[in-house]
Amino acid sequence: MLHNAQHNANDEFYTRLDTIEQEFAHYDPKAFAGRTIYCPCDNPTCSMFVRFLLDHHAALRWSRLIASCWANPQPSLFSIESHPFLPMLLDVTRPPAPGMPVAWAACMPGNTLSRLDGDGDWRSAECSRLREQADLIVTNPPFGGARQLIGTLLNERKDMLLLSPLTVVNEPAIFQAIQEGRLRLGATMHAGAAKYSIPDTTPINAASGGTDGQGRYIRVTGVRWFATLPHDHTPAFRPHAHYDPGCHPMFDGTRIINCDRVEDMPADWDGLMGVPLTFLDKWDPAMFDLEGMLGSRRDMGGPAMIDGRERFTRLIVRRRTSCR
Repeated sequence: MLHNAQHNANDEFYTRLDTIEQEFAHYDPKAFAGRTIYCPCDNPTCSMFVRFLLDHHAALRWSRLIASCWANPQPSLFSIESHPFLPMLLDVTRPPAPGMPVAWAACMPGNTLSRLDGDGDWRSAECSRLREQADLIVTNPPFGGARQLIGTLLNERKDMLLLSPLTVVNEPAIFQAIQEGRLRLGATMHAGAAKYSIPDTTPINAASGGTDGQGRYIRVTGVRWFATLPHDHTPAFRPHAHYDPGCHPMFDGTRIINCDRVEDMPADWDGLMGVPLTFLDKWDPAMFDLEGMLGSRRDMGGPAMIDGRERFTRLIVRRRTSCR
């Protein structure tokens, strides 16, 4: 499902409220105080990001909330008060009471709910101007565009808290930001599959979806939170395996050993190790340095080859001297 979404413009998965609540609980509310928050991929009337931010203004104390969505040709998940075919813009400077419908909140002095002039694509000039006014971007972009959005926000030096496939780490600019500490994985969603709400038009596979109290959903693996904001989660992973030349072959032409799983990382190897992208779920920068990356693209530092056979992309890490 994740693979299909990354190659499909109609990847209509909607973030659930409990997913947002669990992540935001790990951030200092002061990180949101006085800021302009923009949700650029969110129908204002049905986005759970908008709902959460409106309902938690008393704790977060943001100064302005902007949300916009593109002209979606598919029906919206919650279409009672929304117009899924229209690109919409919500602009709130006067927070409503928790639970107040967005349409009512938009009638309050200082707030507006209107139609955008263009198609609402976050890459459009109109939405770019909205983004320029924001301090922090909070959203769940279409999976197919997540790589580009994160790269754009890094170039613009915008703070972000958003959901994306973990595979965006393959992008050199995103990897470099993580390596330099400008970007990190969030505090939650480090394993398993996340539930996403889906429209009525999306078929449900019994093995990956169902219906619960929040409606129809599908489980999607490989999705992570990405944040520039600090949070309170520090992984407690420490390697316990032992180095074995048979289990830890070296990549061709290197002195870098391969670890097919994070759990296979040897505690008694002080050199370079090639580990899966999921290492980032357990990465403690105080214990390991992120040295580079091996992958199929030329800008990844060379292919990940063992005995002439290509492997999946590997992060190159080394245990810090103080932790040996």
